[in-house]
Amino acid sequence: MKKFTISLILIFILLAAIAFSQTPITIKTTSTQHGPEKGSLIIIGGGRITPEIWKKFTELAGGQDHARIVVVTAALGDSAGYKLESVETLKQETGISHVTLLHTKSLAEANSEKFVHSLKTATGVFFVGGRQWRIADSYLNTMTHQAFFDVLERGGVIAGTSAGATIQGSFLWRGDTKRYA
Repeated sequence: MKKFTISLILIFILLAAIAFSQTPITIKTTSTQHGPEKGSLIIIGGGRITPEIWKKFTELAGGQDHARIVVVTAALGDSAGYKLESVETLKQETGISHVTLLHTKSLAEANSEKFVHSLKTATGVFFVGGRQWRIADSYLNTMTHQAFFDVLERGGVIAGTSAGATIQGSFLWRGDTKRYA
């Protein structure tokens, strides 16, 4: 029995050594660009946003007097459309007065002219944190999605923290949606 156990352990060690000695995969090159050609991205890790980050966001959006900001709250879930906390925080931290809330979980609504109206003149977009897949589920391949790119094309800024940072990348990890509804 002892020889069997030792043999089994040696087999596991050998298999582990083989598994860990595999050559890394080669990532295929793509036409993905790194950052927008125009405009700016501010990608903020989860946690506190410093005064310096708020100041830079305000500057890139056109300054306190000229900035027109859209706060996207889809990552927070259903109730975020009725809570103005994110809008009030942004106003308080930046001094920008023209701030609009944008929230839906309906692709049909996100794909309508009426819904994207506030983005047509926006100089900045701020994505709040939460679950990044909610943002994708709400806006991917819609007129709103295109309108986010249009803000950059006009020289605007897109910022976000946590899920709002993640959604700015070209690759999106998505966890178990049943566990984090």
